[in-house]
Amino acid sequence: MHKCHGTIILGIPQIEISSGQIKENKIINKTILGTEWNHIEAAIAHSLQQPMLIIHDESVTRGVFDRGACNTYLHRVDMTNDSWAISKSISGAITNWKSKLREPESLTKSNVVLKDQKRTLQWGMYKFEGEQGLFCPVCYNKEGLKMPCSRINSNYYQCPNCNAKLS
Repeated sequence: MHKCHGTIILGIPQIEISSGQIKENKIINKTILGTEWNHIEAAIAHSLQQPMLIIHDESVTRGVFDRGACNTYLHRVDMTNDSWAISKSISGAITNWKSKLREPESLTKSNVVLKDQKRTLQWGMYKFEGEQGLFCPVCYNKEGLKMPCSRINSNYYQCPNCNAKLS
């Protein structure tokens, strides 16, 4: 998702629960849930500070589909109506969301390397003078980009742009 300008989450009815309990509350009316991936994608988008647009069926509840769960406006629609996707309210929401899109991390000017910036090789990655962190040599050599690598386990780092695993 580092290469995305923003994220759209669609809460389409996936799971129906008609009996049992949620936390300590007995289910009286059926509960409709979206997929668990909706919550994972929203969490990743939030952590990357990407503009989010959340649209969900009026029957889908819980998690990111509850008011106040995310710092974004929720668009509640009747997805059984075939024209929901081209309604004025959704078109307006998409236009508003598009105005907030940003360049993906891999394309921002802060990632462009200045030619005279000194670098050293440390654990297979570049260390730039005056900057913290280790940067992907693949992205630097191919695209001239400073892409900070993240530790993925005790042995490896990974580049969010090209997915190179480095040690």
